[in-house]
Parts: sequence; C-alpha cells; structure tokens
Amino acid sequence: MKSMTGYGYKEISNENLFLSVEIKSWNSRFLDLSVYLPSFLGRLEKSVREKCSSVILRGKVDLSIKLREKNTDILVNVDENAAKAYSEAIKNVASALNYSSENIPISLIINQEGVLSVQKNTDFEKYWTLIEPVLNEALTEFSEDRSREGENLKKDLLEKLERIEQSESIFKSWIP
Repeated sequence: MKSMTGYGYKEISNENLFLSVEIKSWNSRFLDLSVYLPSFLGRLEKSVREKCSSVILRGKVDLSIKLREKNTDILVNVDENAAKAYSEAIKNVASALNYSSENIPISLIINQEGVLSVQKNTDFEKYWTLIEPVLNEALTEFSEDRSREGENLKKDLLEKLERIEQSESIFKSWIP
C-alpha cells in the first residue's frame, strides 16, 4: 500500500555545477503534476513529465529542478540603437522636469528592455544526461517515502479496525 503523500530530494554538486531535484506530493484523485524548471530548460519538461508519470500514478505533485552552473558559455549582445534611444528619452524626461541629465546612471539605460540580451549555449542532451540520474534517485526516494507512509497508514487502519471489532463484540455482549 502506498500513500499519495511523499517527499524525495537529491542533489549533486561540484566545482562547476549545482543540481537539485525535489518532489513533494499530497492527496489527489488523479495525477496533477506541476514541473518547475529553469526557463532555459523548458524544452526538457516533456521528458521530465514522462519520466515522472511512469512512476507516479496519483497525487498532487510538485517537482522542482534547480540548476546553477559556474562556467557557462553565454553571449551578451548590446543593441546600441536601443541604448541611444533610451538615453535620449531619459534626457528629455530629465529636461522636462528640470533635472540635470549629466547624472543619469548607466544602469538606468542598461536595465531597459532590449538594451542587453543574453544567449546561452544550451545543449539539451547534455543537460538531460545530468538531470536524468538525479531525477531517478529522487523518484526512488520519493517512492520509498510513499511506501513507508502507506505502511504506516495501513498499520494505523488495521489497529483502528481491530478496536472497532473489539468494541462491536463488547457491545454485542451487552445486548440480550
């Protein structure tokens, strides 16, 4: 007997990477699986869902994967035209409000949408190769936790059933 409530957590960490998988579940009639991934790994959600639904049949399940890399290949692009347009617009606003436009911080311009864009080299096969074994370990721990909880529930239910049967026999002995 397995409970629908359970918990599983696994992580790996080294000098270049931190990866964790956390699974929590509560009672629910059907499988209601919510998957939380870093946005750049969105394409792996289908694989994660398939793996989980092959093991978990019922319950409200929250699965969270966190991944931090220290040495990643990223490319930062600058849209100089957007930066110039924002700078000019901010200077116009400053002038209209009688503020000095000389002290406008560069961070105000850089933080505007489209000025900087980041491209990350995403090798989904590489990431799935990293994630899948950790996910498998978390699913195993999760399944074991549900089994433990299920055995505890079974034991509790059997004890309660035995008390009911004892109470019933005592009650019957009172009736002529």
